[in-house]
Amino acid sequence: MSKKFPVNAPCPCGSGKKYKKCHGDGTTAPPSIETALEKMYHELREIEGQGFGQISESLEELVRDLRSYDRLSSLTAVAALSLVAENRTCIVRLDSLLHFVAIHANGGQQVTVAALDRWLNQFLSHSPLSRREDPAEDVAVGKVMTQFGDRRVFNGDSSNPDYYLQDVLDALDSGPDSLRSLRAECDSVLRISDLVVTRKGYPRLTGKPESESSTVWLPASDEALWSLSRQALIDSSDLASLQIAVQSIKPFSVTLDEFCARAWDTTLGAIRRKPFISFSDVLIVAHPTAIPMAVISHAFSSLRSLGLLTGFQKSLARTQGRRTLHQAIDGVSASDVLTPLLPREEVPPVRYVSQTAFRFDGDKYLHLLFLHDDVHEIESEGVASQWHPPFRDSLSKFIKASAQELLDKGGCIGALAV
Repeated sequence: MSKKFPVNAPCPCGSGKKYKKCHGDGTTAPPSIETALEKMYHELREIEGQGFGQISESLEELVRDLRSYDRLSSLTAVAALSLVAENRTCIVRLDSLLHFVAIHANGGQQVTVAALDRWLNQFLSHSPLSRREDPAEDVAVGKVMTQFGDRRVFNGDSSNPDYYLQDVLDALDSGPDSLRSLRAECDSVLRISDLVVTRKGYPRLTGKPESESSTVWLPASDEALWSLSRQALIDSSDLASLQIAVQSIKPFSVTLDEFCARAWDTTLGAIRRKPFISFSDVLIVAHPTAIPMAVISHAFSSLRSLGLLTGFQKSLARTQGRRTLHQAIDGVSASDVLTPLLPREEVPPVRYVSQTAFRFDGDKYLHLLFLHDDVHEIESEGVASQWHPPFRDSLSKFIKASAQELLDKGGCIGALAV
């Protein structure tokens, strides 16, 4: 006997409709799991390059509902929901709704919890957008250390952006005095980030794996929603108390008019988001989880303009390699360090690879390689771009030759290349 599929569950074909209104109507057979997964993958890949205006054309109920709501209050409320640790797995839906609001909300009705619930947990939860969301990181709030002080940042659905940001900040700190203004600009944004985290009352490492959910967390009442919305606003008095000049955060903000004008053509797959939307003398922290990557992108773009990007890459590689490799060989005796035994021919370029090799546990060998990003590619393509190292084939040959060299030395019963 075949297993009965729940009639009110989403159809396995990925349409977003209930099973009873899709393949459960008896006119067509339900697809296999393989077919459903293939369709889902194709759907996700297809919408990646689509603008939000085009995506919204398939969300008729949402668009019709949005038209009667006030744009500014809706934008602020959606932005504020991104400040909630439990929502870090729902960033794609929240980011998308921001753009849908910018395009379609032109009424006078104030946003409500009930409206947000419809938009996020009904209309969008059954759309391909929700299927693009990755599982949440364990930690919602990270911390970076700067010469100006410690700053907390929202990690969101990115993988350890605070860790990467720390490397970039450390490399900036080791640069020439001419980078003083760039350091100050980056810290201005991080101070705003820390202020918003403080408003939420989150310490570093806030967030637990079990908080992952496919449902967007919402306040219990409209009054609580308005209170939360205020936490996403930065006004002139906030900037003054933080001693931040408006000019220093301009590279990280876009005006409300500009945001709305660009929303239709902005793609879901765009990897750069300016974290602030400005109107009058107020900032909306619209993309709080984008702050770490925005700081990194701004640093790289500024360094390119100054002609210092190549030198910065070397400094960043030293920072990353020294930390990782020195930690790896901490406590290893000089006689157990095997790095000098590695091949001298066809060695991968040092701008891309740092490496060491050593003996541990008496009779085991480890060859550790640290691959560095190409900062020129990151600056042009974005921090989340796919990296294709030009030396991939030669690197695999080098690792194989290194393994053979270490095996020829003898005395090991196990080895690992990482």
